[in-house]
Amino acid sequence: MTNKQLIEKLKEDMEMRGFLHHTKDSYLRKAKEVVEYFKKPMKQVTTKELREFLIKHLREEKKVSERTSNYYNSVIRFIYDVVLDMPINHK
Repeated sequence: MTNKQLIEKLKEDMEMRGFLHHTKDSYLRKAKEVVEYFKKPMKQVTTKELREFLIKHLREEKKVSERTSNYYNSVIRFIYDVVLDMPINHK
């Protein structure tokens, strides 16, 4: 699945689940930011890379709050668990 297809499926999955307009817009913005950051198909992004994004890029470089970092984490989990049907392995 290309990242463009991923974004389209993300929209569909949020619509099917009845996300509020504000939540859909917010998830979409954050998902696009994540996809653009990695510059490769999300199926190829490793758990280690996701952790580095959350800890190094967001927390250390962008200086976002814990709440914002957790929100990105929720978006990432939705992408993997629902959109890609690839639950993140916690090993």
